[in-house]
Amino acid sequence: MEGNSLSTPAIHNTITDTPGISSPDNGDENQNPIQKQKRAKTSVAWSEFKEVVYESEKTKLKTLLKTVTKISLTTNLWNSGNQKMEYMVLTGHWIDSTWRLNRRILNFVRLPPPRTGIAIADDIFKYVMGWGIENKVYTISVDNTLSNDVAIKVLKENFEVSGKLLCGGKLFYVRCCAHILNLIVQDGLYQIGHIIDNIYESVLYINSSESRLKFKKVFPRVKERDINYHNNPSDEDWEKVEKVCEVLKVFSGSTKLISGSDYPTSNLFLNEVCVVKCMLDSKSESEDDFIRVMVRKMKHKFDKYWGECNVLMSVAAVLDPRLKMRVIQWAFPKMYSEAKGRANMVTVWDVLYELYGEYVQANQGVTIAHAFTSQGDGHGAIDEVAAVEGAKAWDDFSTFLDVVETVKSS
Repeated sequence: MEGNSLSTPAIHNTITDTPGISSPDNGDENQNPIQKQKRAKTSVAWSEFKEVVYESEKTKLKTLLKTVTKISLTTNLWNSGNQKMEYMVLTGHWIDSTWRLNRRILNFVRLPPPRTGIAIADDIFKYVMGWGIENKVYTISVDNTLSNDVAIKVLKENFEVSGKLLCGGKLFYVRCCAHILNLIVQDGLYQIGHIIDNIYESVLYINSSESRLKFKKVFPRVKERDINYHNNPSDEDWEKVEKVCEVLKVFSGSTKLISGSDYPTSNLFLNEVCVVKCMLDSKSESEDDFIRVMVRKMKHKFDKYWGECNVLMSVAAVLDPRLKMRVIQWAFPKMYSEAKGRANMVTVWDVLYELYGEYVQANQGVTIAHAFTSQGDGHGAIDEVAAVEGAKAWDDFSTFLDVVETVKSS
């Protein structure tokens, strides 16, 4: 909405009009002649939508949020290429009393320059206060930028004043895993940027004319017959692309799984990160000079973000009743040195005990009612490719369990 910077709750399958503008009434003789009228809706698409007033939906969401005890936030910054404007989306995520995952867009607002970390923090805290959830924030996930690092530092200080953070704020800051994977991939693709450009231009050139379509799969023949074609990838280029695709396939499966938003995925992050780490370690010692150089650059970026233990990711995996502490014993030796792995296990243990202590203290004297059983298994419709790749990734963990249990029983 042009000129509207009000908070905007998520409204599914609806389109909202600008709040505060009355509809024209041809039967009202006393209607103010200078009152702004709505533009007539002429598109047939409107027949597929239910028109909803903005303020009423905002009130409903605010009432709903009063029943939420803990909420996690995610932010996303993006820009409009046509308008040359930047926007911020603030989304809330929580589990309700029936153990269903809920997600609502709380705010969609323009973020004018300069987009500093302090400005981002001030806006987020203002909107959180507006929804009355400043004492309920559990974690906040953001992209990996310097301005967001500053914003999180300021927000942490603000939330510590307004209310108690979980584990003293140790789990408050969550780096977006999907964004980190994307940054790592971009470092790898940079090595073959000119090859990708050639392939892209080749496909674009051939598809631009019907007479060239018959040569779509035979670029060399196009070069022989068309003197205007100059982007033919060499055999060496195609070999490099194939090798890079083997690396990117691992990132693709992990990204699809991690990016799922309609089902819980945090308990699966540790395994996906471990799989990527093992692949990078292996490929960084490749005999192929091209792959070795490319992967080592990607590995450097990986270690920058995940070289230290991600406590929240580890805790989420441990709390999966299928995995428990065994998953830490399996994953950490693959991701860290022996000494660092042991130290990280102690860190995770300490946080788990601290979490349990806070939970007991918060629920003393409270009778916990049994939650209604929700339909489905709570995992949602996981993408088939991601599900298959994820299943393969757990084979190694299953083998580890077999070995551990065999040794324990002998």
